[in-house]
Amino acid sequence: MSSETVVAIQPNELPEIRSELIEWLDSYIAHHLWDAASRRGAFEHLIGPPRPGDSRVLRGTEIMRLEASELVYASAGVVELAKAAASSLPRFTLQREDVPMRGGLLVFETPPARIPNTGNVDVDAFDVAAVCWGPHPRWGDEAILVTVYMDRDKHGPAIDQVAPRRSVLSGPRLIYTYSTEIAWWYGEYDEPEGVPDDSVWRELSPILRSVWLLMGQESVTESQQVQAPRAARRRIQRAGREPGAVRLLSLRRPERSGKEQQSEREYQHQWIVRGHWRQHWYPSRQVHRPIWIAPHIKGPEGAPLIGGEKVHVL
Repeated sequence: MSSETVVAIQPNELPEIRSELIEWLDSYIAHHLWDAASRRGAFEHLIGPPRPGDSRVLRGTEIMRLEASELVYASAGVVELAKAAASSLPRFTLQREDVPMRGGLLVFETPPARIPNTGNVDVDAFDVAAVCWGPHPRWGDEAILVTVYMDRDKHGPAIDQVAPRRSVLSGPRLIYTYSTEIAWWYGEYDEPEGVPDDSVWRELSPILRSVWLLMGQESVTESQQVQAPRAARRRIQRAGREPGAVRLLSLRRPERSGKEQQSEREYQHQWIVRGHWRQHWYPSRQVHRPIWIAPHIKGPEGAPLIGGEKVHVL
């Protein structure tokens, strides 16, 4: 493992990192690695028995997915909330409307899950750094293809042979390396079908679904648009690509509404309501979907807190 300190990337670095990933995926070494993986049958779970040209199609699809993806950066607070909420996420069948955008590249400030090491390298597991999703290359909008990228700098030489090199940013930075993928059919419960017990998807799929649900809840999360630095935008444009804005996703500070305070005057105490999922009916879709109820304090201001002293709920 590298002894260098790994510095978390900033949201405004995502456009250039995506551009470098695309450049690497279009390189000869990527062509060689994907072709060898295809001959080993590494993509059979996606498109069936190996056929000539499969690796070129899948690699080209990943390039197009990255180019068309909306960029999202999940702050550490959002990641931790999603991990905590995932443990109690109710079951539901995934539909297109549950995914906030047709294609996205979601980068995590802190790792949401770890990828078990099944290769011959001296690392127990690899941190998940990002996920990319979009329509399946063969079945289109009937399913999504979700791919995982891992943190190369944190694991150093273990994945050196497949890591794109950074030449623009100075100092230690995260470098993303393609790791694994899954086909997720709309209409399936929980994680995709056929997932092995030791797969990263057992841990990652409920967290990813939690993030998708939280992105649509303005009462829990807030987002702002972030642009790449001017110099980075020029480098990306010279490479023939558009930088695109980054959606920075962070937690919203809970607020007490006047209506809530007025309705609480009949109570003589305050109490803590723990964070939990609640099934919400969407009439336009005719479905129930979980919404996250953030931890908060109920009861009138200044009243004693049941169970102990008053605390601040973050």
